[in-house]
Amino acid sequence: MTRESENRSGQARTGSAEDVETELRDLQARLSSLEQSRSILDDQRARIRLVVETQEIRRRRDGIFGRDLFGDPAWDILLELYLAELEDRQVLLSHVDESEVAPSTVLRWLNKFEREGWTRREPDPTRGRRIYAMLTPKASKPMRSYVDDLLIRRMFKHLLA
Repeated sequence: MTRESENRSGQARTGSAEDVETELRDLQARLSSLEQSRSILDDQRARIRLVVETQEIRRRRDGIFGRDLFGDPAWDILLELYLAELEDRQVLLSHVDESEVAPSTVLRWLNKFEREGWTRREPDPTRGRRIYAMLTPKASKPMRSYVDDLLIRRMFKHLLA
């Protein structure tokens, strides 16, 4: 091996080492970002923000295309009940999805969800005529999974950008 090839070899190794160091720094930054992002899943506020954003997007869509084009309010009802759960508040049966949907349609969907075990009704202990609607664990778990999946996708999209 000549001195010249040793230098080239040494330079190539140095160049490779610099490339590796750069990649390692980049990976460390991404891992650090991932660790911070992982804490988002422990932050209830991130879920709340995402559900509220989803509701706002749906309202904008309905404002542009009209609610009738996209059919039933089932998803909106589930989102509203899940948001109430996240915010640790109760939703009166009469106030579920207070948009342009007829109360009879909301009740029909709540009855369907209840038959499927996705929602339940609970009377107000202080005012018996008032009834609250809420998700059951059977619905709450997949809603959380769905929202967490969206949060994770956002994190990875950010990390890979």
